Amino acid sequence: MRKAIYMNHYNNNRPAELLELILRGDEQSDEVMYYVLTERLYDRLKSKHNVHNTIPWENFDDVINDFFLYLRESKSSKPFQILSTIKNSDTFDAWIVNTFRNFLTVRVSRINKTCDTKEIVFQQCDSNDRERLFSNAATLIAYSHQELEHRNQFILLRTLLSLLDKSKALPDSEMAEAMGMSYTLYRVTTHRIMQYIKTFNRRIESGETPNLDVYHKAMAENIYNDFDTLYPTLIGYYNETLVKQDKESSITALRKRHCGLVGYMAHENPAPYGHSSAWKFYIKLYNMVG
Repeated sequence: MRKAIYMNHYNNNRPAELLELILRGDEQSDEVMYYVLTERLYDRLKSKHNVHNTIPWENFDDVINDFFLYLRESKSSKPFQILSTIKNSDTFDAWIVNTFRNFLTVRVSRINKTCDTKEIVFQQCDSNDRERLFSNAATLIAYSHQELEHRNQFILLRTLLSLLDKSKALPDSEMAEAMGMSYTLYRVTTHRIMQYIKTFNRRIESGETPNLDVYHKAMAENIYNDFDTLYPTLIGYYNETLVKQDKESSITALRKRHCGLVGYMAHENPAPYGHSSAWKFYIKLYNMVG
């Protein structure tokens, strides 16, 4: 969902002034960068996306959010330091547009390579090998859940449920508010969770066997056994994690209000249905953490 921003007080800022505000690395930096991406340069970036993006299932606003995180998290622990490489601040707008084009090129290449490689592997391997791949995926989900604290477990499970059926997902911005987080903090937290999971995945693929406790051994087994019809299984773990949240009441109120507005069960509600192709989910999962 496009983040609604009404920041008319930035409309008259020169590029050099916007760049200076962003490079401060404070809370206002996030606000200004969102203004640049979702207001000031939105149409120009969308035009580049229409030309250079070849991934039909991707939503443009999701790509913009990922680009925001790329700019924010690259280079160092201080936000937006990648922008410090801009030598002429008056070229700020052009730099953003050109960097977005390069970002799309690399992103499309990586995703296509991941999908092609996984598809080839899947087509060439026998049933035992396919079961091993699904087993590794189940272990990765369970181990990631085990290693994250409660709030991040909840965000992980929301993300996985969205992979299974995005149409049922509440907007991240509304969920962030219900959890007492800014939308930017929610997005950054999700990004960092994915970085942790990438590390876990590399360890599993290198042959390491994660040390799962009893609860998470059972979780891995349940996910593996239900991989073809995974949605109800993840819903169960989602609800177990929900009751551990400090903001459980506000999250529950949000999901009830959402269900009343849209007229169908959002994925935040327990639902005894939902199905995704096991292989399609596997591809999406490993594209996300690959």
